[in-house]
Amino acid sequence: MSNHKRKIQDTDDATLLPPLKQSKVEDKENNKTRVTQYTLSLETSPAEPSPAIGQPQQLTCFSYTPNRELRFDSSALKYYVPAPINADLGYRYEHWTKRPEERGRIDSLLRAIGQDHIVGERKKGAFICWRGVMTKLLTAPFENRDSVNLNLMFVDSCIYAEEHTTDTALAEKENMAPRQRRMTYYGYSFESFSTWEEPLQRKEQHLERDRTRCWSGDVDTNVQFCSVVKTKIGAERMILGGEVDCCKDRYTGQPNTYVELKTSMVIRNAQDEERFERKLLKFWAQSFLLGVPVGIHHLVLIFS
Repeated sequence: MSNHKRKIQDTDDATLLPPLKQSKVEDKENNKTRVTQYTLSLETSPAEPSPAIGQPQQLTCFSYTPNRELRFDSSALKYYVPAPINADLGYRYEHWTKRPEERGRIDSLLRAIGQDHIVGERKKGAFICWRGVMTKLLTAPFENRDSVNLNLMFVDSCIYAEEHTTDTALAEKENMAPRQRRMTYYGYSFESFSTWEEPLQRKEQHLERDRTRCWSGDVDTNVQFCSVVKTKIGAERMILGGEVDCCKDRYTGQPNTYVELKTSMVIRNAQDEERFERKLLKFWAQSFLLGVPVGIHHLVLIFS
């Protein structure tokens, strides 16, 4: 999977994705045929090359402050530093500021692409959604457990998509079991151990980090940095927004220095191995869709 190379040539003439098959029901009274559902054919042929995937280009970015104020800047972006060995991922768990669970609306993404310099991209037509939605669609052929439920709207040559979350599903996310909640915190804690407010270039900065036990600050999931990119699969244009964990060395205004951080349990048996491989596909898709080239940094750990 790591050897997969992105095709960066012009994709306007690229092979389109397989056509949608329509299930039809005959209405004999009105002599009409109405479409009741769509299914995407996953059949492939050696004679049909895979559609080229365009290199994502950043259109804009935005940050959320601790008060959830939206700013069109990179103020919430942090910089990657190696986490200390044997870091306690439960450190300052009781000080975690957890943002309430949300339905995944695209309001902030709409505000981002409503800026004057992006309007032209929307006029070309695109599939517009959060990166998480496209990750689920991209990996759907390999997922036989979870369904994908979306709200869709077609406006001015653009399809806007967001996840459809029921009240029950939202309540389940909000009321996690204590062990699951702590495991969720471990991922955020790892980010705090692995990032800093600015690139560490001077000795004084390293000394300051050492004084804080390499801890960049208490976890507050209200704070986010998001990138909005344009890309293609075949001839189909997409505008995707997604949260970025940090960048390496310097921020260039493009995804070429972004880093995705992940944690995983130690692999103890065949079932763990299968679960980990499923996660790898998702990790790859998340990075690939936003143009993250640096790689995925894993921390292998044992949960008690």
